[in-house]
Amino acid sequence: MNSPTHTPVHTPGDGADDTQLVEQARAGNEPAFEQLFTLYFPKIYGVLHQMTGDAAMSEDLAQQAMIKAWRNLAGFDARSKFSTWLYRIAVNCGRDYLRSLKSRPAAPLNKLDEDQPDPEQADTRTPEDRARASELKAALADALDKLSPEHREVFILGELQQLPYEQVSSILKCKRGTVMSRMHYARRHLLKLLQPYLPDTREQKGSAA
Repeated sequence: MNSPTHTPVHTPGDGADDTQLVEQARAGNEPAFEQLFTLYFPKIYGVLHQMTGDAAMSEDLAQQAMIKAWRNLAGFDARSKFSTWLYRIAVNCGRDYLRSLKSRPAAPLNKLDEDQPDPEQADTRTPEDRARASELKAALADALDKLSPEHREVFILGELQQLPYEQVSSILKCKRGTVMSRMHYARRHLLKLLQPYLPDTREQKGSAA
């Protein structure tokens, strides 16, 4: 199968939900899988971008993950969620890439808006607000890089991607309690590292001065 195109072919309300699309794709229906590609490519790209810190490589890895999913659909257990299975494939692709580097680069969260600008959305923030937002993103990227891979993955999936704990535990194949524990540690550690950059902290410093 050639890599599916990015042309949107799924529109809300057309009656083709994930289950139907997966069933059709497992039967060899390539257009059905192209719809799944369109639905999920941006999501797994986002995870991989946050994991690897490389926009171009994340595009390649997301393509690899989707192709692996297509080739292994016959082994997909339809009793579980397709999205969970696909996220797991994507995370494993990201892990393999990071292992190949033998180091884990900082996630460029401070670059996401630059990499994916929205020309139709005007930025009405003041220069000071933009500078503060950029500073905070850079600080968050640096703080995330100080987390262990396990804590970082949980934070990316649970906090940045807003996936429920149950799904995160399924993706990472660990207990829900482990996910909650890792998330608690990640949030506490990040809050400590980002304390100087938070608005309330800035205001308190200004009042003290």
